[in-house]
Amino acid sequence: MSGFDRFQTPYHERSFPDPQEQESQEYSACSGCGEFITESDVVLGEVLDIYGMAVHDDVECIKKAVQAKTIYL
Repeated sequence: MSGFDRFQTPYHERSFPDPQEQESQEYSACSGCGEFITESDVVLGEVLDIYGMAVHDDVECIKKAVQAKTIYL
């Protein structure tokens, strides 16, 4: 086993994709901001499923997706 075998694990391929690989692994579009969500975002837990919508785990994206309003009293 050489020192380079540690870079051939599924974790490494998922967390550190090859920058020369041109194929984008798109999962869905964010219902809040409209940007594409990649499969690596889903694996890393940066995406929420709210009412069947894929949304980035960000306050602004969540508010836009569910059309929430902030009320100041």
